[in-house]
Amino acid sequence: LEKEEKQVEQTIDDIRTVVKIIKEKQNKEVKKVFIYTTPKEVSLYGDYKEFISKSLSMEITVFANNNKKRYDPLEKANKAKPSRPSIYLE
Repeated sequence: LEKEEKQVEQTIDDIRTVVKIIKEKQNKEVKKVFIYTTPKEVSLYGDYKEFISKSLSMEITVFANNNKKRYDPLEKANKAKPSRPSIYLE
């Protein structure tokens, strides 16, 4: 459980870093976060979705990287690795 929590915390930190860069360089506000993860980890991020959403004050959507119906305009899902999900921000 501790390993999973650290993984989720790392993902939150990564999202915060990217959001900060987008804000500074593009002067855009991020409102939605799409997390693409391996099928084995989709339930982990699904379980922590509410926590992640509250931590970031953003809407969170989680997809398995093999989900054919996922919203993925920049094909970020292909970059997801075990313990390292990929993210797309809007």
